[in-house]
Amino acid sequence: MEIVYSQMGFNETLLMNTLTAALDSCGAPCVDIDGDGITTSEDNCPNVLNPDQLDADQDGVGDACDDCNDLIFVIGNPDGSAISDNGPTMNVLDILFISDNIEMEDNTLSDCVFNAADITEDGVLNTIDVYAFATMLTNGDFDN
Repeated sequence: MEIVYSQMGFNETLLMNTLTAALDSCGAPCVDIDGDGITTSEDNCPNVLNPDQLDADQDGVGDACDDCNDLIFVIGNPDGSAISDNGPTMNVLDILFISDNIEMEDNTLSDCVFNAADITEDGVLNTIDVYAFATMLTNGDFDN
């Protein structure tokens, strides 16, 4: 494609026809919604500028838009606390967090947080999760 522009101006019809033809031949794979240089079809975070495409937890969602880092929000770490090397920390604060959110009717927890708090993985956050977590914590089942 060649667009010619001179001091006298340009032919708007020719320009629009050329651009339309280029977009038609390119199609959706050439679109880059967020302008980070990665086409939307290949972008791991298509609506947020993230040219580095970092994905620490390798879940296919870029770190720039990943509200659930699967390396930190693991079962037993619903508050998302981490130590200096980004490893999750499980402690009594997590038990308190689960206790405070048992059987919430308004479902204010994100899926990520809920899944980390649902120790028994039965789809319900209840007292059994608190007991299961306390048992795991006192048995030293977590590597903190």
